[in-house]
Amino acid sequence: MNLFNKSHNLFICLVALMFSCRSIGELGNSRDKNKALNSNNAREVKMKSQNRFFDLLHTKLQLKIDLKNEKLQGEALLKLKPYANNVKQLIIDAKFMDINSVGLVIGNQKKALRFQYDSLQLEISLDKTYSNEEEFLIYIDYTSIPARIKDQDRGLYFIKKKKKDAYAYQAWTQGETDGASCWFPTIDQPNERCTQEIYLTLPDSLVSLSNGKLVYKSSNQDGTRTDYWKQDLSHAPYLFMIAVGEFKIIKDQWGDKPVWYYIEDEFSDYALDIFGNTPEMLSFFSELLDYPYPWGKYSQIIVRDFVSGAMENTSATVFFDGMLMTDKELLDGNYEDIIAHELFHHWFGNLVTCESWSHIALNESFATYGEYLWFEYKYGIIKAQELMLRNKRHYFEDSEFVQYPLVRHSYLTTDDVFDAHSYEKGAMILHFLRNYLGDEVFFTALKRYLKAHQFKSVETHELRLAFEEASGKDLNWFFDQWFFSHGHPIIDWHYEINNNEVLVYVEQTTSRTDVPLFHVPIDIKVKCIDTSYIDRLWLYTSDTVFNLNKSSEISFVNLDPFRTIPGILNKPVNHQVINDHWQYLDHVEDRINYLDVAMNLKETDADIFYNSMLDSSKQVTLKALSYYNENVFELTEKAIVRLKTLLTKDKPSEVRLKAARILLNTQNNRKEEFINQLAKDPSVIISNWALIKMSEYDTTKTLNIARQKQNTITLSEVFCVSEVFSKLGSIRDVGFYIKAMDTYSSWKLGRIMSDMSNYISIIEDKKVVDRLLNKVLDLKVDEGIYMSYIMSSLKETILDKYKKWYKGEVFKRKSALLDEL
Repeated sequence: MNLFNKSHNLFICLVALMFSCRSIGELGNSRDKNKALNSNNAREVKMKSQNRFFDLLHTKLQLKIDLKNEKLQGEALLKLKPYANNVKQLIIDAKFMDINSVGLVIGNQKKALRFQYDSLQLEISLDKTYSNEEEFLIYIDYTSIPARIKDQDRGLYFIKKKKKDAYAYQAWTQGETDGASCWFPTIDQPNERCTQEIYLTLPDSLVSLSNGKLVYKSSNQDGTRTDYWKQDLSHAPYLFMIAVGEFKIIKDQWGDKPVWYYIEDEFSDYALDIFGNTPEMLSFFSELLDYPYPWGKYSQIIVRDFVSGAMENTSATVFFDGMLMTDKELLDGNYEDIIAHELFHHWFGNLVTCESWSHIALNESFATYGEYLWFEYKYGIIKAQELMLRNKRHYFEDSEFVQYPLVRHSYLTTDDVFDAHSYEKGAMILHFLRNYLGDEVFFTALKRYLKAHQFKSVETHELRLAFEEASGKDLNWFFDQWFFSHGHPIIDWHYEINNNEVLVYVEQTTSRTDVPLFHVPIDIKVKCIDTSYIDRLWLYTSDTVFNLNKSSEISFVNLDPFRTIPGILNKPVNHQVINDHWQYLDHVEDRINYLDVAMNLKETDADIFYNSMLDSSKQVTLKALSYYNENVFELTEKAIVRLKTLLTKDKPSEVRLKAARILLNTQNNRKEEFINQLAKDPSVIISNWALIKMSEYDTTKTLNIARQKQNTITLSEVFCVSEVFSKLGSIRDVGFYIKAMDTYSSWKLGRIMSDMSNYISIIEDKKVVDRLLNKVLDLKVDEGIYMSYIMSSLKETILDKYKKWYKGEVFKRKSALLDEL
C-alpha cells in the first residue's frame, strides 16, 4: 500500500501539515523531541501473530451492491478446516453488519447454527466437535452497512458526484489492515489466506472489477447484471477487493495475460500514458526475480477519493484520483514509482505475505525498493540515486521524532507500522544488504525466498535464512541491528594524504543514546594518479583509523562512495578543492552536499554552479540553480546563455521553471513578452506560473486566458484558474465555482473553496454571494479539520459582506443562514 510516504503533491502535503491531528504547531509546542526519541511508552501495546485455530480454505461471496442506500447485501460461504482436534467454536471477523442467519451447509441443505455477535466478531457454535481432518462449509447471510463505522476504516466506500445525489456512482473497497471484515465475514488476519469466488450484482450500466479472472457476465431482468470473478490462487483476505463504477476499460497485454486499465472516460485517452509501462515492468520484475508474475491477470483502476495513495489488491490494484492526469500534466511528472511499488507487492506481500503486521517491512520495504530497481533499470543509476536520496530524507525526518525497529511488536494500532521506517528505511537497508552481498547473491536469495514461501505467510527470520543459504554467511548480526533494533549510525570522518599513503579517521556515534554502535562494512574509494581502488573495511568502534597504502600517489578518498549505508555520513569539505574533487563523486548525494558547502562560502568559485547546471541529475541541477536564485548579483552572459539552454523543452519541467524564474529578472523591459510566451508553454506548471505572473502586467489578458481554460479537466489548471478568479474575477465568473462544487470533493473541493472565499471578498453583488452560499449549503460538506477551517473562513468572509450590506432584521435573517455552515 502507498500512503503518500512520498511528497508527490505539494498541496496534499501542505494540507497534511496544516490540518492533521498533530499539526506542526502541536509538534513544536507540546512534543519535546528528545523526550519523543527516548520514550515509546505511549505505544507499549504488545502485539503478536494471530493464533490459527482454523484454516480458511475458500471464500465464496454472492454480493448485491446497493448504491442508493449504500449497503452491500451478501451471502458468504466459507470452507474451513480446524488446525487442532476437538474444536467446536468458530470465531469470524464481521464488523458492524446485520447478521441475518448462520448455517452449516450439508449437501444442498443448510443447518441453522447458534451464534453470538458483538458487532465485531461472530462466535459460531458448530454442530459437533471437528477434527483437523474434517472440512466444513459455513453459510452467513449478512448486510454490510459501512455508514455505521465511525473513526476507523470502513472497508467499503460509496462515492457520490454530489453530496445530495440519490445514488453513488462509484463504490470500492480497502482491506488493509483489517477493513476486509467490514464488507464480508472472514478471518481478517495477514497469516490467513484462501482462494475466492465473487458473484457481484450491480446496475447493468456500470463496470465491475475484482480479484482474479472475470469468468462471465449475466444480465438480470431487473436491470442489473451479475459478474462472476474467480481467484484460483490463495491470498490474504485483506487483498480481496471489489470496485464498481462508470469506468472505461483500456486493454493491454503481457504475454497471454490481460493487463487492463480502468479509468474515467474523459481521461481514457491518457490511460496508456499513465500506465503504459506496466507490461515492461511485468517482464522486468519477472526476469529479475526469476519468478514469472504468478497471477492470472493484472488490472489497475483509478477511483475517486481513495483513502491512501494506492493498494496492491491481488491482480487488481487501486489508485487514488491524483493519477487522473492529462498529457500536459504528465509532461511535468508522473506516479510511475507508485505503479512499480504496487506491482512489486504482487511478489512481496501478495505471493509471500507477512505473518503479522509487526513484520510489515517484508511487504513495504520490498515494494519501496521495487521502485528503486525499476528506476535503475529503466532510467539509469542517477534517477535511482535521486529516488533513494528522497527515501533517506524522509526516514531521517521521521527519525527526528521516533525511532523503531523494522520489526516492531509494540504499537497502538496496526496503522502505526505504515511509516518511513517500514517503507523508506527498509528500502535503504535492502539496498545496503545488496551492496554487501553483491547482486548475484542478493537476487539468488530473493528467488529462493519466493519459491520456498510462495502462497505462505512468513516472519523476518525466513528472509534472513534465505540470504544465509544463498551467501553462506551468518547474517544474524545484520538482521539484529538493522531489522530488530532501532536507530542508525552517525559517522564523522576525514582523511590525511601523504603521497601514496592515506590515514582515514572515522568516528561513530548513534542516533540515540540507547542505540549501540553498529558493525558496518564500509567501502572506501581511493583515487590514485593512474587508477582507482575500492576497498572494503569494517567499522566496529567509536574511533577508528584506517591506514591505506597504494602503489601510486593518492589524490582523493571517499568513504561509502555509493551512499549505501543507512546512516548519516559527515565529512568536512574544503571549498578550495571542490572543483578538483567534483569529477570523482559517484553519487548525487555527494554532489548536492558539495554544492551546499559551496553555497555557504562567500569566496566560493561560482564555476561549480555554472558547470553543474548541466549535471545529469535533476536534483543537482536544481541545487545549482538555487545559487543563482538566492544570490543577488548580476548574471554573467555565459550564465544567461546556459539558463536559456535549460529552458528548452527537453529539460525537466522543474528545471525549466526554476530557470524561467531566474531569467525573468534579466529581461528588463521585455518581462511581459517573456511571461506571455511562457503562458503558452506545454508544461502546466510553467504555463500556470506564467499566468499568475501575467496578472502583474496585464489583468485583462490574464482573465481572458483563465476564462478560456475554466472548463479544463487538468486539475492543476483548474486550481490556477481558481486562483486567478479569486484575485481578479467578476460576477461573470461565479459559474466556475458553481460547477467546481458540483465536480470536485475532498481536498480538491477544499482547495477551490478556499479561493472562492477570496473571490467573495472582492465581489460586490448580493445575488452572487447568495447563490454561492446556497450552493455550499446544498453540498452538506463532510466534516473534518481541514474543511472546518475552510468553512470557518468562508463564513467569516460572507458575514463581513452581510455586515456591510444589511441592517436590523434583514441582517439577522441573512446571518442565521451562516449558522448552517
